[in-house]
Amino acid sequence: MRRAAAAAALLALLAAAAAAEPVMETAVDRDSITVGDPIALLIRLTTGPGEEASLPVFPEERIGPFEILDGPVVEETETGRGGRVRTARYRITAYETGESEIPGLAPPEGGRESRPIPIAVLSVGLDPTGRPRDVKGPKPIERDFLRMVFAAVVALLLLAAAAYILHRRRNRPSETAPVLGAVDLRPAHRIALERLDGLRRALESGGAEARPFHFELSDAVRRYLSDRYALPAPERTSREILREIRREKLEPEATALLRECLASCDLVKFRGIEPTREESGRSLDRARAFVEKTGETAPDERGGGR
Repeated sequence: MRRAAAAAALLALLAAAAAAEPVMETAVDRDSITVGDPIALLIRLTTGPGEEASLPVFPEERIGPFEILDGPVVEETETGRGGRVRTARYRITAYETGESEIPGLAPPEGGRESRPIPIAVLSVGLDPTGRPRDVKGPKPIERDFLRMVFAAVVALLLLAAAAYILHRRRNRPSETAPVLGAVDLRPAHRIALERLDGLRRALESGGAEARPFHFELSDAVRRYLSDRYALPAPERTSREILREIRREKLEPEATALLRECLASCDLVKFRGIEPTREESGRSLDRARAFVEKTGETAPDERGGGR
């Protein structure tokens, strides 16, 4: 009896450990497409109480043979037992025909891997029976004279407006030259770290509200990218920034830090998610780590500031 009770207790402990293991799941909205058609991909990560795991990142903008068109859109919820569920939504596609597969994915920190998903990629030049489609003949061009007249009138009005504006500019009185403000000649990483240190002090004092804090954090990172790499980041979306920064050939770890920082800021700015103080601190840590890894900084100057 004692051995049976001990065996039952051991099985219960093993089941509890397995339940606490992070679990990765994937799902798609369809299992066959034509070349270039988008697929909606959902990646879900479930963790138990006290477990820390993160969603996978794809610095090459590819998931197996599929190219990422849009995403990720990240959401996070809490389960009734203290665990968390993180989801990332992507739009992906493939440009080669044949049987493809979304590979199994697992949390970078370890956990249960998702199952591969087979996807059939079909040619757009075949009919439902698999035979080549007939070539359609040319369509006749229909002329709409009323529309042509309207377009000509609009063009003349725009030309007249342009001539009037040019005439006004040439004949307006000269203006006083603007007074230029002081220019900060310090390296871009020093300016960015100073702003991040100010955000750190505000966060630790408890005077930083989540939404203004993440707007300021996002602006600090985007200004740093603008000054460091001449990238017009303040006018770009997060996806455009990650696409254009590829030309700098950053280390995968630095790219992952930038992606996670921008994603966490976007969740607060555009999704209205209210992060905890600890989560805001982690976003700030990612921003600082990215600046320290990519800034022109000597090894003895790194670290500190927290």
